[in-house]
Amino acid sequence: MLALVAACGACNNPSNLGPDAPPRPDAALDAFMCPANRFFTGQYIDWDSNNSSNFCGIYSATFAVHGDASNSKPTNPNGRFQICLDNAIPSQIDITPSTTASQCTVPASTYPLPGLAIADPEVITTGQLISMQNFTVAREATLGFTVDTSKAFVYVNVDAVPPATRAAVSITSSSDPAQAYTMSTGTWAAGTTGDAVFFPNVDPTGGTTTVSMPGATVGAGSVPIVAGTISYVTIVAM
Repeated sequence: MLALVAACGACNNPSNLGPDAPPRPDAALDAFMCPANRFFTGQYIDWDSNNSSNFCGIYSATFAVHGDASNSKPTNPNGRFQICLDNAIPSQIDITPSTTASQCTVPASTYPLPGLAIADPEVITTGQLISMQNFTVAREATLGFTVDTSKAFVYVNVDAVPPATRAAVSITSSSDPAQAYTMSTGTWAAGTTGDAVFFPNVDPTGGTTTVSMPGATVGAGSVPIVAGTISYVTIVAM
């Protein structure tokens, strides 16, 4: 029991000013947290958050399995999400930000856009950090693009199992120019290669887009897109 408690110690960091350790695949932890299912965890953080001096988790957002509102959990103060899912198939998670202003953004502000996340068992099994970001109402004015809620938004969390490396990410739907994020500094710049890549104002026609990255990967493929919503997907280079 002590080993399991230690393994999950980072899952409940009480402060939104410090990141958790990246989750790792652990059958014992899966069995402890979700005896009959897959344990899905990661971080939901502010747009400008980084993993050192300016960490800011998004607190009290609701993560709920699409079509099963009874299976829902709020995020911890540091943005950690934890939910039990079906073992075998990808699940869609509906994300509803809190209506309360962020505790750690300056100025304090709310997060206007809901999200949907793809929880892919193959991605979870890699043990790489699953990270998602959102921007506040106050931050919208300086994003570098005008938010069009009649369009969709696609956020691609990108990781790699060494010696593999990240490569350029693309989607099949038309969008405004992509922005890439560097986690170490918490900065965004034009581009399609980074720790995350964001595609703003995506044409939602057809209800899906295909996300890809060159080389051997897990997590790439068709992603649902909805107007006024950020779709979150994780791709891992293998």
